[in-house]
Amino acid sequence: LSQWNELLLNSAGEGIYGVDREGNCTFINPAALDMLGFDKAEILGARPHTIFHHHFKGTSHYPAEECPIFLTLHDGITRKLEDTFIRKNRETFPVQLTVTPMHEDVKLVGAVIVFQDIAQRKAMEQELTRLAVTDPLTGVANRRHFLEAVGNELERTLRYGQSTTLLMVDIDHFKRVNDTHGHAIGDAVLRHFAELTRLRLRRVDHFGRLGGEEFAILLPDTNQAAALRFAENFRLHVADTPFQGDQGTIAFTISVGLAEFEPGDAEPDSVLARADEALYRAKAGGRNRVETAHPA
Repeated sequence: LSQWNELLLNSAGEGIYGVDREGNCTFINPAALDMLGFDKAEILGARPHTIFHHHFKGTSHYPAEECPIFLTLHDGITRKLEDTFIRKNRETFPVQLTVTPMHEDVKLVGAVIVFQDIAQRKAMEQELTRLAVTDPLTGVANRRHFLEAVGNELERTLRYGQSTTLLMVDIDHFKRVNDTHGHAIGDAVLRHFAELTRLRLRRVDHFGRLGGEEFAILLPDTNQAAALRFAENFRLHVADTPFQGDQGTIAFTISVGLAEFEPGDAEPDSVLARADEALYRAKAGGRNRVETAHPA
């Protein structure tokens, strides 16, 4: 490297290194070494792929022939992508990667790799995604995200003919909790109920807050009879597990309306309407009970 190029290389904030046609490192800048945690002597002359690029984000091996650097060394095409590097302490981190072929007299002699640590950006993206799909009070799916899940499950159910049941759940007399104890305690009761529910659900189930004290549960691969058993057991569990706070114990109950998906359900609204009607009957019938929807 010329003195000028070396100055640029050493002052760059991005990680930069070069490899020859065999994939051996010919140069690497301080920013790259700082991000990776290696000393220069550990990288120069060695194959970076075997040092900090040998596994995917998980535990699976990263074959050299799938590596974008390897591909550029063979076809001379510039590549830009997101990938994963591995620090000396074995910690993985996401990188934005640009692989540019190096030529001398039109002959491909190696590649230059420029990368940035994008862990902070990815964390921000994940947080923005979480905020967009979750209810800020309880941390469960918000109305929009839950209804998307209902629509997706409806398509799957109609395609494969499997049973799915939707439960509409309402906390009984919740206004009394707010009026008696204040909205801060009411919010704590909602969070308590959300946690009770999460602990009873399978990983394939969906749970969302539709608004106020109204929630919904989606049980894939569950017919009406099985969903009714779940709902009754859950109703009893909620009644037996009051909220415990500084102001004492606050017991509460729930009313549930459930509706199994039917072949005529072209839109999620039809399932929601039947479950909502069953919930209305549960509340009109005295609350703290489960009602099933009438067939469409």
